[in-house]
Amino acid sequence: MQVLGRPFLITEGTQPQKAALLSLMRDQFPFELHHGDCKGADAEANAIFNSLRSGTDERIMMHPQLNSELRAFCAPHPLDEVRQPRPPLKRNQDIVDETDRLVACPRDGEQQRSGTWSTIRKALKAGKQVTIVWPDGNVTPSYERKAETARGGKSARSR
Repeated sequence: MQVLGRPFLITEGTQPQKAALLSLMRDQFPFELHHGDCKGADAEANAIFNSLRSGTDERIMMHPQLNSELRAFCAPHPLDEVRQPRPPLKRNQDIVDETDRLVACPRDGEQQRSGTWSTIRKALKAGKQVTIVWPDGNVTPSYERKAETARGGKSARSR
């Protein structure tokens, strides 16, 4: 592991987010990537990681959920590991428990019924560093919840 330790990545993905994420991943490589093996952004993050892979120190840990209709079934590299499918919230907690840093690309400000934001809150509660890549491509390297959001108020970005 280098600078980032083992980041976990959740992405829902606009083009500016994807560009910022690619830049972030390129700047921080190599590292171990954990993702949920979902269609769309997890599959894209998997592809970005594989395009950057050059040696034997880089691996992907896939944490699929039970709903196979949402899975991307990313083809694992020989160094990668695919965990047993788990219910989404338990799977997200597993990923938080196994990583040092979370990189998330949410659709918008904090929401209560969002798997991405639920995982962000779990990571913050666990004392993990959280980096947010916003839909407009801006990056908050060390996200912290604002007091009104933490109390269930209107969503807000902390920059």
